[in-house]
Amino acid sequence: MPSNSGAGGSLASVSAATLLCSLKIESVSEGASTNAPITVAGIKPKDILVGVFSMSDAGTDSVQPIGITNRTSVTTIAAKDKIVIRTDTTQEALLVIWWSFPLRT
Repeated sequence: MPSNSGAGGSLASVSAATLLCSLKIESVSEGASTNAPITVAGIKPKDILVGVFSMSDAGTDSVQPIGITNRTSVTTIAAKDKIVIRTDTTQEALLVIWWSFPLRT
């Protein structure tokens, strides 16, 4: 199980049902330039990023396959409702997945 030191430790004691109920997914229609804040409604600094994926050519009528890139390792939660990606994602749609704290009951 992942851990998040900012949230007070391991998630090992959290039930699978609680984890699923706490999983949040947000689609962002357009990324941003390197290190620019991107609005993700509901995300908080103590949450855990599960995945951040950018999709190039998303939403076009092209018959070309959509390119999907994992951006999780270069993404941080900067503030309430804001993430920052340390690479350029302009003209890419984003999919952000995270666990919302508090998880513990």
